[in-house]
Amino acid sequence: MQNHWFKTTVLFIFVLAAVLRLATVGYGTNVDEGVYWVEGKQMVDGYLIYQDTQVNKPPLVALVSAFFFLFGETPIYPMRLGMVAFSLLGLYWLFQLTRLLLGRNAALAALIFIALEPYSCVWAKFLHTSTWAPFFEAGVFLYWIRGLRRRNRALLVLSGLLLGIYALNKQSAIFVLLPGLAAWFLFAHCRSWREFLWDMLAWAAGFFLVFGPLFLFLFWKGIWGDFWFDIWTAHHLLAPWFKDHTLAFRWHEMQVVMQVAPVLWIFPVGSLLLLRSPRWRAVCFGWIWLGGVFWGNTLFISHLWKHYLLVPMFPCALLAGGFWGWLGRVLVQAARRTRPQPLANAWILFGTFILFCAMVLGWYKNDWTYPGLTLTQERQLARYIQRACPGEYLLNLTNPAFYVWTDKKIPPAVRGDHITRIPYFMTFAGRGYMTMEDLQHTVEGWQDLSIDCVVAYDKYLVQMQNDPVLAPLKAWLLANYQPPRRIAVGESYYGWFWLFEKKKAN
Repeated sequence: MQNHWFKTTVLFIFVLAAVLRLATVGYGTNVDEGVYWVEGKQMVDGYLIYQDTQVNKPPLVALVSAFFFLFGETPIYPMRLGMVAFSLLGLYWLFQLTRLLLGRNAALAALIFIALEPYSCVWAKFLHTSTWAPFFEAGVFLYWIRGLRRRNRALLVLSGLLLGIYALNKQSAIFVLLPGLAAWFLFAHCRSWREFLWDMLAWAAGFFLVFGPLFLFLFWKGIWGDFWFDIWTAHHLLAPWFKDHTLAFRWHEMQVVMQVAPVLWIFPVGSLLLLRSPRWRAVCFGWIWLGGVFWGNTLFISHLWKHYLLVPMFPCALLAGGFWGWLGRVLVQAARRTRPQPLANAWILFGTFILFCAMVLGWYKNDWTYPGLTLTQERQLARYIQRACPGEYLLNLTNPAFYVWTDKKIPPAVRGDHITRIPYFMTFAGRGYMTMEDLQHTVEGWQDLSIDCVVAYDKYLVQMQNDPVLAPLKAWLLANYQPPRRIAVGESYYGWFWLFEKKKAN
């Protein structure tokens, strides 16, 4: 009877998780999602990644985006449904990992923590590196620890394969190496230097099954330098622009996310009580995992956005689930000593209900409608751009998704000795990716292009006004376009922009 109840509850939570994630699937595109969406579109149009089109991430998001363009010219719904499906797979990996390390009651609690965490519910639909990161980590560690316990190197290779795919998604995959090494010393069936080397080689073999072909492709196409520039150099050049991301700023960003699901972030502290139990290895692993990815995604990097807090949520849920499972065992054991068996079993059902209630306490603080406009409203803005901008090209200094909605080309940019296309032009030009000389050559090359209008958010216009590197772009805009007018749908920042229309010939 208990087993049937457990399976039914797990199934119900997965269904509820799917409903919550699908509830906002019709809302507008996140700006980063727009970048990845355009990168995929450009790949489908025949542009070579890193050389012909700038991509400041490893290629997975662009490759997946390109795949979805097989389903239509604006495949936003297939792409989001795919992301939701993958998020449910990630929940399954976390559930199985927690069950492997801490038992099934802890796994049920960890599943509830993540299934009902409102911030991750909203972000699960976005094609985004931070959305995928925690799911990949759960899969990597699930098969890594299973393989170590069973002495099954095929599972270690599978874990390395997932690690390679994760590294294709986000550079922060490097931060799983520390908890991965710790897991070997905590869970390996037979600990010797010889076994360590063989297990590490199996892990590395899976990793290079992914990265070997990538490196061969980069060298074959002669784009290794472009790849390195886009991913490494560009990020370092960005760092000085985030001096305002102080510890106080980071703490505020963390507080905003933590307040929408406080029990998820508080309960891991209770897992320290398990350090004197047979589960102490699992707790040590969970804290090393949490510490590594939290430091790497919130303190180590040059800047912090709230969605970086998605990555530490999975180890938080594992540890919080461990504490909840321990608390449930204590209560059930106490009830069995003083009450009949049926009443003792009721503690499990009652505890699950209490956990559900605790997880929804902060829901009202979450922005469930982010980014504040629907896809219908976003298309309305795009149709306005199409009417105002009959030309083939568009200079879009807003959400890059408008390149897809309007079916406009990105104006080419000059960087060094070759031509590229930059989905998010202001980020590239204004934060060190291009020199003033590059920008000057770029705007000179635009004289023969049909760029009938420019759309821009206000913060990028302020940047253009104040950044000396952008002086050529500012001069070009003033010389060729009329004063801007505000175009809006609703009050969301993402729902309005300034429209510059080309000056009419005298």
